[in-house]
Amino acid sequence: IFIYSITLIPSIFIFLLVYLSGLNIPHSILEPVNQLKSSNYLQYPFLVQENSFFNAFLPRFCGYYDEPGVIGTISGILLMCTGFNLKKKINIPIFIAGILSFSFAFYVISVVYGIIFLKFKYKILIAVFTIGILVFFSDNELLDSYVFSRFEIEDGKLAGDNRVSDENFEYKFDQFCRSNDFYLGLGQTESLNFNYGGASYKDLI
Repeated sequence: IFIYSITLIPSIFIFLLVYLSGLNIPHSILEPVNQLKSSNYLQYPFLVQENSFFNAFLPRFCGYYDEPGVIGTISGILLMCTGFNLKKKINIPIFIAGILSFSFAFYVISVVYGIIFLKFKYKILIAVFTIGILVFFSDNELLDSYVFSRFEIEDGKLAGDNRVSDENFEYKFDQFCRSNDFYLGLGQTESLNFNYGGASYKDLI
C-alpha cells in the first residue's frame, strides 16, 4: 500500500498540471499493447492518458496503467482493506486517485462500504452527498455516459457489470474450472476465443 500510494503522488501531480492548470508538458505517443484498444496514449512523465475524443472533455486518471478502471479498482480494494481510514496520510493519494479515475468500481466499493460499515452519521452524509451529486450532474452527458448510466438496471442486471461480452462465457468458465486444464491453463490468448472484447478477471485465470 505504501509503495502504491507513494508512486501515485507524482502521477496525480502531473495529471493536475496538465488537465487543471492546462500546462503543456512535453509528452510522446504510446501505442497500446492490447490490440482491442481503439486509441493510443499520451505518455507524460509518471503518467499515461488515453488519447481519445472523450478524454479531452472528461479526463479520467490512469496513473501508470492502461485504463482508469485499474486505478479505481485497486484503490477501492486497498481502501476497503484499511477501513477507508483517511486519517492515515498514506491513504489520501489512493483516495484522490480513485475519485479522479471516475471508476465505476471505486464508487460502488466506496458507497457500499460506507453504508455497511461506517457510523450512522456518516451513512447519512454519504447518502446526502451521493444524491446531491446525482441531482447536480444529472444533465451532464459525459458523466451520464461514464458513470451514472452504469448504475441502471438492464435485463435484470447492473449496466456497469460489463466485464463479460459473451453471454455463454460463465457456462464455459464453469466447465473450464471442472476440467484438467484448470491447473495448467489454456494459454495466454485462449480467453479471446471465449470472451473476446471482455475484461473479466476470469480471463486471466
